[in-house]
Amino acid sequence: MKISGVDIRPGNIIEYEGGIWRAVKIQHTQPGKGGAYMQVEMKNLIDGRKNNVRFRSAETVERVRLDTKDFQFLFREGDMLTFMDK
Repeated sequence: MKISGVDIRPGNIIEYEGGIWRAVKIQHTQPGKGGAYMQVEMKNLIDGRKNNVRFRSAETVERVRLDTKDFQFLFREGDMLTFMDK
């Protein structure tokens, strides 16, 4: 689902530049000169990198919905791990 850059909230998961990011902190800024923007501190869910990005109201980003599921670890065989879906 696409959302406007100023509609991002802490905890939202978004797709940005080919990665999956979690919005950690946001700050809405409306300077005296120019348009308003949302300063977003994001953390990459894959490698843990952090990034600060400014999103203008005209920009849109893809909001991602993630589901979590519990699995039970069964065994390791070399570099392969086997899990069971409960």
